[in-house]
Amino acid sequence: MRILIFTLLTLSPLLFYSQEHHQMEEHQEMSSHHEEQHTYKHAIALMLGHTHISQGKDIDGNKRFLGVPSIALDYNYYINERWSVGWHNDFINENFIVERHLGGSEEGKELERERPITTLAMVGYEFFGHFIFNAGLGGEFAKGENFFVTRIGFEAAWHFNDPSWEFVTGINYDIMWDAYDTLNFTAGVAKRF
Repeated sequence: MRILIFTLLTLSPLLFYSQEHHQMEEHQEMSSHHEEQHTYKHAIALMLGHTHISQGKDIDGNKRFLGVPSIALDYNYYINERWSVGWHNDFINENFIVERHLGGSEEGKELERERPITTLAMVGYEFFGHFIFNAGLGGEFAKGENFFVTRIGFEAAWHFNDPSWEFVTGINYDIMWDAYDTLNFTAGVAKRF
């Protein structure tokens, strides 16, 4: 009897481990099958943002840090699990005055921007499942003067219960060549399809 009890006590952890390991393998197979069904190639995101301009000017002409509201509408096409190309658009919903400080012959000159729109062609690289590094080129368009723009950015995205919907947050640094630079923070939702 002692031998039977000893044998059962010795082998029971192995039996439980084997059963638990088998259940884990089944769960992983189901998860990978579930993920295969939800391979989305396109994503559209709508985000609200806050754009920070370090070289802003107030009405009296004094240099001050400006924060202006913005809206972002982005489209991305996923080439594979990691790489994407996209078209990102930012709409600053306010007029502001900024001092040029990025070189050029007009450095130090005041520049009035009337609700500028920035549109860029972007390339993104996703890592650790939730994070995306973006870089791209485009233009900022507003009444008066238009500028060539370079952007680098970082985004994080988390799926809702429905994997086709995500909560997205990001930070982007834009350089308007020969003019000024901005830093913007965004948060919103994206729909993958």
